[in-house]
Amino acid sequence: MDFARTFKKAVPHQLVVLTVHDMKRLGRGSAELLSIADDLRTNAIELELLTGPSKGATPSPGTAPPSSCFFTGMAEFEREYSREEFAPA
Repeated sequence: MDFARTFKKAVPHQLVVLTVHDMKRLGRGSAELLSIADDLRTNAIELELLTGPSKGATPSPGTAPPSSCFFTGMAEFEREYSREEFAPA
């Protein structure tokens, strides 16, 4: 995130995409993911997920809001986390 922010500040007109393998690699819970989503939006940084229901780059400006993709991925993250936490050992 720091590198993406630094790059965006240096070249504001350049598209910056933060690529993450899975939503679980981005944050540990809803509160942290919401904070990250706000940080991405504030700094005009796109998010690309390589796996999961929101796989692929967030929509370009003028289409569905990136937050919709983010929240879809976040819901999947929460379901998966709950399954792992309450699964029998």
